[in-house]
Amino acid sequence: MISSCSSAMDGATDAGPTPPAVSDGACAVPAPADLLRRVVEAAGGSGGILTTWDVSNLEDGAHTTCYNIDSSATGVLERLLVSPDVALRGPYSHLLPLVEEQVRLAAQRAGLDAVGVLAVPVRFHERSIGVLCLLHSSNATGLLQQTPGVYSLRLDEAEAVERNARLLQRLLTERKWLEAIVSQHASGIVFVDGGGRILGFNPAMERLSGWGLEEAVGRAVSDVFVLRCDRESVDGIRLFSDSKSPDDVSNAGSAPREAVLCSREGEWVDVEVTTITLLDESRASTLGWAMTVRDIGARKEKERLERVFLSGVSHELQTPIAVIKGFSGMLSDDAVPFTQEEMRQKAAIIYEEGCRLERMVRQLMFATQLEAGGLALNLEPTALHELLGHWVEKLAPLATARGCRLEAQVPANAPLVTVDAEKVEQVVTNLIENAIKYSVRGGGGDEPAPRVRVSMRVRDRELEIDVDDNGPGLDLADSERVFHAFARGSGATRAQGAGLGLFIARSIVRAHGGRIGVDRSATGGARFYFTVPWSV
Repeated sequence: MISSCSSAMDGATDAGPTPPAVSDGACAVPAPADLLRRVVEAAGGSGGILTTWDVSNLEDGAHTTCYNIDSSATGVLERLLVSPDVALRGPYSHLLPLVEEQVRLAAQRAGLDAVGVLAVPVRFHERSIGVLCLLHSSNATGLLQQTPGVYSLRLDEAEAVERNARLLQRLLTERKWLEAIVSQHASGIVFVDGGGRILGFNPAMERLSGWGLEEAVGRAVSDVFVLRCDRESVDGIRLFSDSKSPDDVSNAGSAPREAVLCSREGEWVDVEVTTITLLDESRASTLGWAMTVRDIGARKEKERLERVFLSGVSHELQTPIAVIKGFSGMLSDDAVPFTQEEMRQKAAIIYEEGCRLERMVRQLMFATQLEAGGLALNLEPTALHELLGHWVEKLAPLATARGCRLEAQVPANAPLVTVDAEKVEQVVTNLIENAIKYSVRGGGGDEPAPRVRVSMRVRDRELEIDVDDNGPGLDLADSERVFHAFARGSGATRAQGAGLGLFIARSIVRAHGGRIGVDRSATGGARFYFTVPWSV
């Protein structure tokens, strides 16, 4: 495809004698091989042929340089173009279609099928000195085919053309990087012109707002993206300064601010908005703004739950502390006589409240450990069916004290599982305590007493443990939320606890590679279940 090279140029070869430089004052034609390579690369072509001659000495003939194409086409080009009449009258537009056809045939012979050819005159200081044939991946456009010679290459401007072409290439590359960053960014990004109209936004903003790009572009940003200080407010927040003075707008809205965004479907989303003012090069006027909108709904929900948790924990801690303090004070008072039985009863109450306080502190410490990612498992092959009955028996006194009947249905045999038995016991304990807590107390007569049943079943490659009750049940809309830290079911305001038991249980089960969930029991109450695989 490429003829033997007489120079070090990549793919560029010279045919014929080296021409004298065409000079005019301080300007000279660049070296043909170097010029051809640079122009073809800058234009995005696949190859080219450059034929030039010295108009001051036509008897020396033409000089043809090839880049990435066999030089067999150079002879016909020289015969077509190099004659005193053609060279001097230029730009010989009537010959350009024939030149393109001859080069196309030569390219086909070289194995370059379906290649397009564009022939343009070469000029130097307004004089025609040759022809450039550019090979490219497709045929020339209709305009070029209908008006040959309308374009020309000016060698005295070749350096500027190449620099501009490479600058454009760099700008296009940088634009692709910017588009990739904006389109893949997790936060919504909106571009607004100086009049407050939307220029565009990224896919994250589409998902956040529910608006499509085509239907929103050109509309006022305040009409499309409705932002309020809070859900009860009727006034929108001011995103941009109306002033055109850079002193007034350079910092307008630059600090992140929290707001709520009304989506197209009418749903409110907690967001954090940051605006950046875009000024022109002289910093004399505002071109527009770039706005980032970050969804902070999860963070706001966590903050709300933490506030509820702190309020609840404060109350939960006060109760056992007050009981312990009150009864211990009574027992230590010599002025108050107690029988031996009365002292045992009060001591039992102090012990029970101390245990309650210990469980709460243990849960808080465990939740802190989970948040720090520090859950470590001591895995060993375990006969879980043998331990489950024992764990249930340990909680029987608690159930009896609450007026609840605790039952266990455990198979006589089950496969061994590789688990941390102490951690799994904590899961079972948390689920049973949760079921006892929310069970309905019997009202007497024919109304059944509260009942909690613990059972185990063998499934395909896993064991499933169920804890179901005959309490009020759980709204299925809360079936995922109740496993979050500090969360409670929608009807859980009467129950004690910090809201960490189910969160801890889910973390332990997932660490074992199992599943945990909740649905309705056969009696209408809640059925919590979790699984552990036979091997992890």
